[in-house]
Amino acid sequence: PGSAHTGGVAVLVHPRVPLESDISIVHADGDGRVLVVRVQVHGTTFHVACVYAPAAAAERTAFFAGALHTALQAIPSPTAPHVRLLLAGDWICVADARVDSTTPPGATTSRTVGYAGGLEPLQLEWGLLDAYRSLHPMGRAFTHCSASAGTAARLSLIHISQGIVR
Repeated sequence: PGSAHTGGVAVLVHPRVPLESDISIVHADGDGRVLVVRVQVHGTTFHVACVYAPAAAAERTAFFAGALHTALQAIPSPTAPHVRLLLAGDWICVADARVDSTTPPGATTSRTVGYAGGLEPLQLEWGLLDAYRSLHPMGRAFTHCSASAGTAARLSLIHISQGIVR
């Protein structure tokens, strides 16, 4: 669960976005880790989810399979006509430590924990693409840097349904 120092998510919508209806909250978990809203723009319904995954490696897989999976069940399938999903947040894990972190080859890292058993199955089930990785297949860019450990990783990601890509 979130605490006074962790947790808490929000979805911000620019005032110039031509909303066709009010923003609707579809799901908000009690721990402040998942928020899903629905907006309609130009005849297309977008479900926008903001996620803050647990920092503890041991909690990540259960979070993705539990709280996040439950939140996504409140959304119609992204393959439904005119429905699109944008899933953004601080995932605290990487898909591929070789390109998404500065962890030396052969070294172990807790940053991969939670991806294969939790986040990756959700990506496959919902047909989600990593927006950055789609544009930069082998690009190295980082959203978290630790000066004390001398490491960096791409932990904040945006996943989009394939229907958003044109």
